[in-house]
Amino acid sequence: MTIYSLCNILLIRKVMYYIVITMKKRIKMIGMIVLLLFIVFAGIFLKEKNEIDRLKNVQVMHVKDGCYIGEAKTLLIKAKVEVTILNEKITSIQLLEHDHGLGQNAETIIEEMMKENT
Repeated sequence: MTIYSLCNILLIRKVMYYIVITMKKRIKMIGMIVLLLFIVFAGIFLKEKNEIDRLKNVQVMHVKDGCYIGEAKTLLIKAKVEVTILNEKITSIQLLEHDHGLGQNAETIIEEMMKENT
């Protein structure tokens, strides 16, 4: 084996080592970015869930009969409704505005809200 071929082998090994180290760094960086995105989206999801749970616990007991317009806004959802109350019961809910991004339509839960009177 000549000095020239030995130098080529060493150079190739050095280049390969650099490529492996660079790829490991890239993989670590991509992993950190994915983890950061997961944490951010999990935080947004939990905040939204807490807001929605808080809004679910509204009770209409001791509310005078009549029509009321209410709005609720969270980070991803906005709704405006007209609620009619008669004898401490919700008799109708009209959805005036609803922006739900990629979520579900609010029409699917109106019956449930009237049934639970909340």
